Amino acid sequence: MKKIVIIFILSALLASCSDFQEKFSHEFPQVGDINPISMDFGLAVVNLTMNPQEYNHMYENYWSDIYVYGLMDVYRDNELVFSAANVRFGIKGSGSRKYELKSLGVRFEQPIDNQMQTVLNPVSIMSRHNLDLLYSLRLRNSGNDFSNSFNPTMIKDISYTQLAMDAGLDLDLMYGEQAAVFLNGKFLGVMNIRSESTARGIAGLYQTTPDRISLAKISPDNENDAVIIEIQNGDYQRIRNLLDAIDNRNTLYVRQEIDVNNFIDYIIFNTFIANRDWPHNNVRIFAVGDAPFRFFMFDLDHANISHKKRGPLTFLDRVRSNPVTDLFYLLYEDEAFQNRFYERFSQLLASGLLAPERFREIVIMHYKNIDKVMPFHIEKYRQPAAMAEWYRNVEQLNVHYEIREAMMRKFILEE
Repeated sequence: MKKIVIIFILSALLASCSDFQEKFSHEFPQVGDINPISMDFGLAVVNLTMNPQEYNHMYENYWSDIYVYGLMDVYRDNELVFSAANVRFGIKGSGSRKYELKSLGVRFEQPIDNQMQTVLNPVSIMSRHNLDLLYSLRLRNSGNDFSNSFNPTMIKDISYTQLAMDAGLDLDLMYGEQAAVFLNGKFLGVMNIRSESTARGIAGLYQTTPDRISLAKISPDNENDAVIIEIQNGDYQRIRNLLDAIDNRNTLYVRQEIDVNNFIDYIIFNTFIANRDWPHNNVRIFAVGDAPFRFFMFDLDHANISHKKRGPLTFLDRVRSNPVTDLFYLLYEDEAFQNRFYERFSQLLASGLLAPERFREIVIMHYKNIDKVMPFHIEKYRQPAAMAEWYRNVEQLNVHYEIREAMMRKFILEE
């Protein structure tokens, strides 16, 4: 029965897509004919102004840390709501740098009053966070969700992030808003305006200054089948002490230094969504001043690509040695921690906060937000190749999530 339902849904989407494409080919302007205020896209529109030669040099040398200064304008309902000069732009990301549409880091000369100018306007904000002041932003290309190699939707990361927020998880994450982005008046692509996982981005969330943020980054060292730990900001010795305590299995010290509630929710959600690009990668450990260390969640574009039927802890077992896995199993030796972990996991599943229906609502919202602009994105990049393929990929997000959620209920609630 489930296969019949899925086939019916996909058939309906393809049928609707055929109607849309016929209308598109006759009535819509071509991508080269649109500008930041020529159409009502129904979402934020960003126009970046940079010297073309400088931008091309940065674009062609995307693995280098090259920065270009320029202007950034944001439009809402065809009205200019924000304009800033001397903005620093740089290509960001890891593997996704190689894609034709590249993520851009955005760093402002002075902190931006987001209340007055509304540069970033997410659906909701967690009570522990604040977006009134912005030091920097990311214009994200959706990571691997841009590429045809991963059945692109351009909404995957932002949808999983919204699910975690709606479920009220004790997490820190990159807030986002979908946008149509232009460069020097020409359409660049569908992107997400995101808050940052850097020290400046976290400082904005906690309305403090970057110098009060202690931050370490964990990324893969593929040549040596290991991880690289980079202390990026703040109290170097305090971060080093935490990492040494994990290595030396100093449970008492670790419990005092980390926010256990945050760590449990962080582990639960990443394993729940089968995030295979973690925990050997995409890890940020941070502290604000003398507060306990927390784990910042971001880059969920590899969620539910594979291993959808594996148990939650296999995502910790299968990767190379790393501080997240080591920390979890150090705490997991304590029966009280085990009980706390599984009680929280069970409570979230039983509550319905992570139910497939909730995820579908989020996916539909994000899909509708960019439905008008995706034809231009597809015309420019052919990733995905056609609107019909995009509709199918969007529906597959829901199908894969339903499979994973059912497996987690089996592992956690039924065994």
